[in-house]
Amino acid sequence: MQHQGQILTTAQKQIISPQLYQQMDIIAMPIQDLHDRIKEEVQSNPALKCSRKKSHDDIIAATVSRPETLKEHLLFQLHVQKTDPRIIEAGELLIQNLDENGFNIEKPETVVKDLPPEIISRAAKLISTLDPPGTCTDGYRESLEVQASLREDAPSHTIDILKNHFEDLGKKKYREIAQSLKISEAKVLEILEFIRKLSPYPGANFSQDQPHYIIPALKITSGKEGIEIFLLDDTIPSLRINSSFEKQGEKNPEAKKFVTEKVREAKAFISLVENRNNTLLRTASAIVNRQQDFFMNGPKSLAPLTQHDIAADMGVSDSTVSRVTSKNYVQTDWGIFLMSYFFTSNISENLSKESVKFRIHDIIEQNKEGKKLSDQKISDILNGQGINISRRTVAKYRKELDIASSFQR
Repeated sequence: MQHQGQILTTAQKQIISPQLYQQMDIIAMPIQDLHDRIKEEVQSNPALKCSRKKSHDDIIAATVSRPETLKEHLLFQLHVQKTDPRIIEAGELLIQNLDENGFNIEKPETVVKDLPPEIISRAAKLISTLDPPGTCTDGYRESLEVQASLREDAPSHTIDILKNHFEDLGKKKYREIAQSLKISEAKVLEILEFIRKLSPYPGANFSQDQPHYIIPALKITSGKEGIEIFLLDDTIPSLRINSSFEKQGEKNPEAKKFVTEKVREAKAFISLVENRNNTLLRTASAIVNRQQDFFMNGPKSLAPLTQHDIAADMGVSDSTVSRVTSKNYVQTDWGIFLMSYFFTSNISENLSKESVKFRIHDIIEQNKEGKKLSDQKISDILNGQGINISRRTVAKYRKELDIASSFQR
């Protein structure tokens, strides 16, 4: 955290060639992609020189011994959940039953035989909400329904269309769908556009044919000195201007223009890499300031946070924060997470959506022997704890936890 990063200035943009300007998404690149991008630039620009740190193979060997599989990715998330141990037990078996797309191979009830159907159902529901969302389902259609249900930005009627009008959507019967749901065709097209952005095969990115390596860009750890942030830049080659090439412009007037242009491009590229690293550190620092309880106590202490909050803290645009956090991983004392993991739904002043769901589950479990608590009663208990949440929201989260109503319980 020795440097304070800045977003590209106008002066920087003016010296970037059209080809390099198209690569400004470098700020979003995970380490392995950045390593390859630097290699390409050094090979194409004689004005740029690098000092090797670790090779790409060394990067892989130093950080992971083999690709992280979909099952490993899900199992790690499952084991940090605060829930009934029986759900964890069932979840382990259900995850082992998934194919490469994240779908059930056998029916869950045939895989988990010694636990109640309610536990199996709750375990499957929990797994479907983990990253990537929509696994532990019976196919892409059900997966899309799960993904849409988890997205707060899903347009109204999205679930209706996925459940009841999916074939018509594929046949472009937009007018018929609109008439059936009593909405406009424009609304149907809006929903279609939203669905297209979902992942019909959520496990595909973890295919063994295309290894999914997890190489953290940052390390955040809690120690005696407090929470410390480290940029894992051992793997990033050190860039500098090739002085011998730069001098060629002085010796040969005919080549001066070419040399000058290549040196300018090299300086611009070096600036981009430095900007990327500094912005990563600044973003991580802003997240730590907002999520200190998480780094001290783990996922159960995740606080509400949005990209806009971090953007405001840093004085940058929301899109900059989105680019930085969408593909870069951070290594913590609690595991390795995408930086975007730390953005949560804001439910109350001090708790995230997942934390509130944990509390709802605990309240129901603690009172399961006595009179069954209604959603309104649970809302009253939470409000008494300083968590302002409506009966309707309690009902919504109870259903997401796959817990029956008080009458059905």
